[in-house]
Amino acid sequence: MADLDAIAASVVAPLSNTATRVVQDAFSLALAKEDEFDESAVAIESLEFASTAVGGLAAAASAPPAGSVRTTSRVEVPLADSAGGTASAGLSVTLYGPGDVRGIDPAQIVRRFPAPGTQTAEETVLAHIEFDRPELPWAFSAAPQAAVMRPWLTLVVLERSTITREPATSALLPVFQVPLAQLPTLTRADLWAHAQAPATTTGQDLSARLSPAHAPVNLSRVISPRILKQDTDYVAALVPTTDAGVRGGLGLTGGSLDPAWTSSSPDPVRLPVYDSWEFRTGPDGDFRSLAIKLQGVAAPYEVGRKFIDTSQPGKPLRALAADEVGRKQVLRCALFSPSAPKTPEQQVAETAVWPDAMIDELRAELDLPAAIEGTEEQTDGVPDLPIIGPRIYAKLHRGSAVIEGSDWFAELNLAPVKRIVGGLGTRVVQRDQERLMQSAWAQLGEVEAANRAIRLAQLAELLATRLFTRIGELQTGHLLQVAAPLATRISVNAGSTLFSDVTLSATPVAATRGAFRRVTRPAGPLIRRTDAASQQRAGDIVGTEATMRDFTRVYENPEGIGRLTADVVAHLDLQLVSAAIGTPVDSIAGVLKEANARVEREGGFATYLTEPNRWKAADASFDLGAAVATRWSEKLLRPSSVPAVEAIRAQRVGPLAAELSLSKTTSASPLRERLKGTAVKLNDRVLVDLGVVDVRPDGPVIDGPVIDGPIIRGPVDGPVIDGPIIRGPIVDGPVIRGPVVAPLNPRIPLTRRSPIGGAVGRLPQGGAGPAVRVPVDGGALRGGAGGVAVGGGALGARRIPVEGHVLVGGRGLRVIDVQNLKKLGDTRDSAELDAGLAQFAELAEVKLTPTLDRIDQLPFDVLRAEMTSLIDPGALLTIDTVPHRDALAVASAAITTAIDPRTTVRASLAGRLHLSAGLADRWFAQPRIAPIMAAPRFDRPMYRALEEYDREWLVPGLGLLPANDFVTVLSTNREFMAAFFVGLSDEMGRELLWRGYPTDQRGTYFHRFWNPLKDELGKPIHLFPKKKLADQISLGGGSKDCAVIVVKSELVRRFPDLIIQAVKNQGTVRDPVFEKVDSPQKTAPILFSEVLDPDIALVGVDISVDELDGDEWWITIAEHPSATRFQRPADAQLPAGQTQLTDTAQHSAAYAEKHLHRPVRVAFQATDLIVREA
Repeated sequence: MADLDAIAASVVAPLSNTATRVVQDAFSLALAKEDEFDESAVAIESLEFASTAVGGLAAAASAPPAGSVRTTSRVEVPLADSAGGTASAGLSVTLYGPGDVRGIDPAQIVRRFPAPGTQTAEETVLAHIEFDRPELPWAFSAAPQAAVMRPWLTLVVLERSTITREPATSALLPVFQVPLAQLPTLTRADLWAHAQAPATTTGQDLSARLSPAHAPVNLSRVISPRILKQDTDYVAALVPTTDAGVRGGLGLTGGSLDPAWTSSSPDPVRLPVYDSWEFRTGPDGDFRSLAIKLQGVAAPYEVGRKFIDTSQPGKPLRALAADEVGRKQVLRCALFSPSAPKTPEQQVAETAVWPDAMIDELRAELDLPAAIEGTEEQTDGVPDLPIIGPRIYAKLHRGSAVIEGSDWFAELNLAPVKRIVGGLGTRVVQRDQERLMQSAWAQLGEVEAANRAIRLAQLAELLATRLFTRIGELQTGHLLQVAAPLATRISVNAGSTLFSDVTLSATPVAATRGAFRRVTRPAGPLIRRTDAASQQRAGDIVGTEATMRDFTRVYENPEGIGRLTADVVAHLDLQLVSAAIGTPVDSIAGVLKEANARVEREGGFATYLTEPNRWKAADASFDLGAAVATRWSEKLLRPSSVPAVEAIRAQRVGPLAAELSLSKTTSASPLRERLKGTAVKLNDRVLVDLGVVDVRPDGPVIDGPVIDGPIIRGPVDGPVIDGPIIRGPIVDGPVIRGPVVAPLNPRIPLTRRSPIGGAVGRLPQGGAGPAVRVPVDGGALRGGAGGVAVGGGALGARRIPVEGHVLVGGRGLRVIDVQNLKKLGDTRDSAELDAGLAQFAELAEVKLTPTLDRIDQLPFDVLRAEMTSLIDPGALLTIDTVPHRDALAVASAAITTAIDPRTTVRASLAGRLHLSAGLADRWFAQPRIAPIMAAPRFDRPMYRALEEYDREWLVPGLGLLPANDFVTVLSTNREFMAAFFVGLSDEMGRELLWRGYPTDQRGTYFHRFWNPLKDELGKPIHLFPKKKLADQISLGGGSKDCAVIVVKSELVRRFPDLIIQAVKNQGTVRDPVFEKVDSPQKTAPILFSEVLDPDIALVGVDISVDELDGDEWWITIAEHPSATRFQRPADAQLPAGQTQLTDTAQHSAAYAEKHLHRPVRVAFQATDLIVREA
């Protein structure tokens, strides 16, 4: 599918020239790269106006049909498919009209002028309202795009006394009843609405700058043509311009696009109001007329100065004699005139100071309390009564109770006029103490909670230290026991805790526990029952001062794991042993002796097969196959004393003995010859006994062919068939065998599947095997064919074949086929003997050689793990391998240091306080944990507080200037600012202490005097360099007093946003030029700009009075250029009695351009405002 934006751009081409905003259901049109918004290319001071700005589908709207109040827009979209076919689809959209509007989003209104609530608006301006979206005034006009379009709303300004407000309803707009005489004629309503965008340096088209891409700087505006009168209350109302809009706003339907009112409309007219506000015009005079009244004057010498009589300072200081200097001194306030003194008396007072003798008296009085406190008797270092004397400002900040040096500290405290300034700071804090404390408490945050934790830590450290002194002399072992509860939280060796050190040492953890310490305490019941030597060593059980005790003990295997000692054998109950091992009582001693010798010599079978972490184990070279073969051989070679069993033994054991004698596992064993001899003997006996097996208990042997049918077999004790054997020919086919069931030993524990014999462990009561088919040949078959499952001990479940069983009376007996055997007793040839034994071995019911081969191939560690699980499934015999541990190496001093409360309490507290690493190190290195001292900060410019206290201390004497509307230049006073700051912080520290605030009174709480955004106090008071007071203040780019432009006029009250600057002249004195094409305006940086109610403006600039005093600097006062305004013609150019402005402009853009108000600027040469000589 083709790109929708591209389709819309190609189909609705006219939209690209007019669209300015896009709603959610309209097509989005992209701007060309060169038309994208670039804020740096915008020139705010240069504006362009558009008569209309229609966006979205309204730009393609057609004229509404007759009688309709809505327009339609037809959109055709071309379609194409992948085969090259084309088509088009169209849609006609009906657009909203003026009668559909029920309100305006307040967020769309960006400015109202005059501002709501204004009491001194200029009567020469035209009221207007501004909207964020440039197309809003024409969005619902219900008209096709044209160069001139009537907006669907307009702004009317009405005298408040002439209108009637109808009672408000929640569902409808407010309604005003307005006399027709208060309303303008709507014939040229199109002149009152326009769109605006700033010009750019890139030459972009105006339509592009009215697009959403330039939304931050474009807007629309509706101007009221009302001619305002001075000192009159007005209401500005945004109302519809069409009949349909009025009816829709009143909640009615219908209407037309005719004007909302005409000269023939009913009087008064009911109008719905989308937005309204009130304002009042002031006295006659706009910015220009008021600015012309300003006079540039040089401030008299007295402005900013107070003359102080210091001849009578009061007790305990003496009065100055009539002929002594310094009786009258000048106190220069925050702002003062740079003019020189005019009279000799003023010249003397300007630099007058007290004589040295008087200053020494003041110094003595200030130092007296410290001198007394240093000499009088004290109790615990604290005077009985405080010593009161004259105030020393910044005593705690300086850390000195006496006046020393000749820097700012002495300058402030020894000069009467500077002490007065410090006292002003005291008075200001006292006046605003409640507000200041409220702000201080709000800034405290979590400091109070932290101080509570610190106070508790102080108490904990004090109490714990008292206890700590009692254990400091304990020897190391006892001290370790005392410190054990803290072992997991303290460290005496880097990288590990004390508990870890104990755990990895030869000192058992239990020996450090409180229970062990109580049991082994020297005065305890256990130790009292010991001998004197043991009692003397009771305190050294864990360790001595020199070393810790090594508790390591070597353990041996218990009795029965290996051999049994003679003592154990002597104490055995022979009757119980005889019953357990089936050996006569008389033979037990010999049997046990032989077993002990064998264990000593060879080790037990299970011993060889258990893991090394059991009691004992052999190495991996142990020959498991030979050991198994030896054990089996011992069983095979042992004859039975029962004749019947011995007769059957020849058939059962003989083939096994023959097989073992030929196995490679026994080739190196001395049993091989014994096995051969036994096998030969039993082979010959089988031949003798062939066919005469004793089966009398079960009846005669029935010899004959077996039918082809299922043999149902039961337990392994005797495979059976269900019914007698029927004689007859053998059917050529397989014998069908069914599931075989055999009882198993339930005592074998089940753990895992063994690689040498199936499942090892506990099995069900019976084992079952699946039914399988076994092919048989046509020969005679004696007995049943198949096998049964039996429990095979440690080797798991295995299948025993049943071929060759003779079926007698429903029961079976296993016999062997001896037709291939021959007598071997007389054979001397070893090869012939081995061949005969091999033939005999083939008759074995169970083949032992494969099992032995599998055992030999089995890795020893795997077998060991299997046997371990079998022998000890619960791991009860496991003994962890204990590595060698050294004796605990810890010094008594190290433990003492680690449990010192000055370490532990402070470490715990440090974990709760979030302090930087450097601060924490300094904080906790102190002898006593100090609480956190908070220093609130007040960023309010303190000239405001001083001005609220008494403006005469800020800039006295402004009333001495000859005119009420003037411009002058004063100078800042850094000495005054510094002394005032010190007085503020000194008194604030006292107030904080009095209110229980966590403070050491050394904080600097005030940093700003003029500038609300930047500190003027260079450093905190306690870090003041030892320089003069004035050097502690930094204004602008350096340490100098700066010029302050002072404007006092109605202009300031009416236009508080006016701009006052110091501008460098690039022309001549007679023809000043402030900016050129190739040289922009050069303006002195502004440090602060403040307004003192009601009509005084103060602007500090970053140049000194000396720099400003020259031909090149001018003071300019200008209207704020960012507030676009429109003005009417002067009264003299208007017909008498006209209330609505008429105009012949062709369109609204020309109307706006004609009435646009150009900002006014007045300039004064700075040197005219400064008088340097008397």
